[in-house]
Amino acid sequence: MPLSCSQISRKPILLGDIKLQNSSDIQPLPELQINDDGFIWRGSHHQHGDIASIRFSAKVTQNSVNGIPTGKTYQSQLSVKLNSGSTISITGPSRAIRSGLKKETFDGMQQANAILSHFSLAQRLAPMEHELSKKGFFSFYGYQISRSREVFKGGQLVARLDDPDISFFKEPFSVVIRRKKKGFGAKLIGMVSNDDIQISLEWDQDCFLYMLKAATAYAWKDSPPPEKPINRKAVFYRTVLRFGASLAMADGSADASELAQLKNFFDIGPDTVPDAARLFNEELRVQASVETILSEFSKVFADAVELRETFLVGMCTVALADGHLHDGELRKLRLAASVLRLGEESLARAFLAAGFDFDAFVRGNQSGAGSTRKSDQNTLELQVLGLKSGATPDQIRAAYRELVKRYHPDRLRGQGLPENEIAKSEAILKRINVAYDHLARPNPRTA
Repeated sequence: MPLSCSQISRKPILLGDIKLQNSSDIQPLPELQINDDGFIWRGSHHQHGDIASIRFSAKVTQNSVNGIPTGKTYQSQLSVKLNSGSTISITGPSRAIRSGLKKETFDGMQQANAILSHFSLAQRLAPMEHELSKKGFFSFYGYQISRSREVFKGGQLVARLDDPDISFFKEPFSVVIRRKKKGFGAKLIGMVSNDDIQISLEWDQDCFLYMLKAATAYAWKDSPPPEKPINRKAVFYRTVLRFGASLAMADGSADASELAQLKNFFDIGPDTVPDAARLFNEELRVQASVETILSEFSKVFADAVELRETFLVGMCTVALADGHLHDGELRKLRLAASVLRLGEESLARAFLAAGFDFDAFVRGNQSGAGSTRKSDQNTLELQVLGLKSGATPDQIRAAYRELVKRYHPDRLRGQGLPENEIAKSEAILKRINVAYDHLARPNPRTA
């Protein structure tokens, strides 16, 4: 059945992992600026992806004279090693009277370490995770720790973490493996000699805690391992390409117009997704299930219903790009709406936002007299609001207010979206307003 498809060209809403409003978030370090993409230190810009390792240490000393406290000295060191091999030392101004940092500078160093560590954790973990998956152990500055809780140094077994005669504990910037001393003689020897194994955690402490938990299930309550940040942008584009390829093949072959619309609507290009062709072609070959393709996306964006519905609108325009909506495409879109917890009413609203009479199409493919007539206008507009025929004025107002609230610019600003991203929900919001304007007219014709 030939269609007149409104080609909506918009980029998707992208929710970042952490939104830094401006560089004033770390006021005590005026020479350091951090944003979502990278950091600037003393005028030189570096991407978060350039970070190979992070060193951080901190110490607070209580000073006293004749037993009387005279204040505290704060010391901290933050170094960032880049993939190029160079190392950046981030420092703050020292006190004028005695060595050390001001308390606010000390706190700023800790905050800077936390933010830089968060943004770079996944890439710093990658070599260790790869080694663990391939060899069954991970290396950390001269030591190797295996899944079987064995600790090696230079290829030699030095300890077993599940040995009952071993104490394994964490200090502020190191972990210690200590053999328990038994008997008076052994304790005396221990007083004059130290055979502790001490693994320094000044470099990449967060990586060690994460990998130790991943490999051996060890963790300390007062030093829990960090959560690896999810690259939501990567998840979004990966899912767009995989589901777009799956949808394009739903009618048996991928049409060039569908691929063009996928790239146009979701702004896919070398800058946004450098390996787009590989991801798209791989999915054409694999043809995974809709549930498999959308599972991660559904979980990662569980807090962003407007993004999930915008995704569905984009995919509706892809399905309609060749002028036809095929049964296989409709089945996949319906299943996608279900996996994304959107429902049939959201799918109808997505099609209507794309300029397509979904209700008429469904009835046009059903048997029975009169099945090809166009939908009643009231029925169409009720579908936009997620309502059925017979909805009361109060129900219409309530549904309208809830949808406007969902897509209102102020709400999206509250989620940390920049202004240029907020405009990308306008197609759905405009369609919602059109529906309500029609239904709120005096004495509308009964559906």
